[in-house]
Amino acid sequence: MKTEQERQELIKVINELLNQAYDTDLDNILSYLEHIDTLEDKSDIKAIRAAINEPKIPWEQVVKELFARREKLRAIAYSMDLLILGFYFWCPYFTIRIGGAIPDDNPYKYPGKIHSSTGIGIVLPGYKIFTSYQGSYDA
Repeated sequence: MKTEQERQELIKVINELLNQAYDTDLDNILSYLEHIDTLEDKSDIKAIRAAINEPKIPWEQVVKELFARREKLRAIAYSMDLLILGFYFWCPYFTIRIGGAIPDDNPYKYPGKIHSSTGIGIVLPGYKIFTSYQGSYDA
């Protein structure tokens, strides 16, 4: 992208050259610019048609996937909070929980939450925890 000063200098040079051009050359330049404009319009129309025909994801499916992800993160938070032996990894696209436990929601639902989008944790025997997550599990 050109700076404003470079752009003004370029426009000045183009204007000087256009003032020196023959009428037939000017007609050719005009038709060429109109052709470019038409091509851009056609590509815009194609992009709009593609967007209209693009398959839509149902809202119910989006909510279901978000809820499933939140439950997986809640299981990781529960397992690391209670120092349950296991390996835990989470990122925006998937989670891995080897070991650990699913939260026991009796008599109340475990409210813990992980407040980072990406992290890793390992809980070893003897209640030793190594994790990149340094936040609280409080909701």
